[in-house]
Amino acid sequence: MTKHVRCRGFTLAEVLIVVAMSSVLAAISLPNFFRAEKRARAFEAIKNLKGLHASMSMQQLKPTSIHVPGFDPKRRNRYSYHLSSTCAAYEDRSAQYAVVNAMDECIGVDTFHHTGFPNTFAPMPIAAVTWEHDAIVNGMGTEPGVFGSDTNWDYLAAAAGDLDDNPIDWADTWIISSADGEMYGLCTDGNSPPDLVPAGEPYQTNADNGCH
Repeated sequence: MTKHVRCRGFTLAEVLIVVAMSSVLAAISLPNFFRAEKRARAFEAIKNLKGLHASMSMQQLKPTSIHVPGFDPKRRNRYSYHLSSTCAAYEDRSAQYAVVNAMDECIGVDTFHHTGFPNTFAPMPIAAVTWEHDAIVNGMGTEPGVFGSDTNWDYLAAAAGDLDDNPIDWADTWIISSADGEMYGLCTDGNSPPDLVPAGEPYQTNADNGCH
């Protein structure tokens, strides 16, 4: 006697329940995933600025280029790195091999990898800052640069980039400096006290989607 085995499929109700549960899980997990991705992208700027500070701290004489020994961000970088707000000369990373100039003020975005990004972003300046005495004497302000004499100098550096793949909005900007400062970012509430930022500590001055 031949037995017939009936194959039971899923009912429409069961399929709808699975789809609904998948949608709920996606709604919960996706925001966390995007936040983690943005933190990972921001880590590039933090890590490289700390590396720049370590290299700058080893220099006895005032640097004439961002290419101080020990500072060479890896390729595929989505930020540009600045010792000047104008980047009159910068390391061009738009091709397979980077083009380095002796007097580079900046290191450009790796546009060979991040096509559609500008070669350099415009870092957003600090809204307001009060530097410690020596930095004030050396003329340090709110924009990137190296200030002072050959033997007594301070610097302010910036990393400017894009976290949300929309390069036409304001640049996400981190800064680091050789001096302690009391500063306001562009989105800081004017009624709040300034942030106390020590030398060598990265500080975000602006989020790339502006103030909320």
